[in-house]
Amino acid sequence: MKYDMLIRKLNTSLNASFTPEISSIKKGDIALISQSGGMPHILGFLAVKSNLGFSKIIGIGNRLNIDFAEILEYLSNDNDTRIIALYYGRHG
Repeated sequence: MKYDMLIRKLNTSLNASFTPEISSIKKGDIALISQSGGMPHILGFLAVKSNLGFSKIIGIGNRLNIDFAEILEYLSNDNDTRIIALYYGRHG
């Protein structure tokens, strides 16, 4: 038996990372989309240290069921986001 599962709920304040300190990032107008799982954590620590705020931090990993274009479309209509930062770690 095969199951297809798609989970999408972008309008949440869920911290599903392995770093609880990410929850202490202040609210701002910058959204970060990252293919790398580590980059949001590094930038999160720097944001806390620099008092920089984010509207959203979104890690999309291997893009199994969502891609950059879908997130960019969502963020382009997000009233909390003024700047979109994109990190793509190229492999190979």
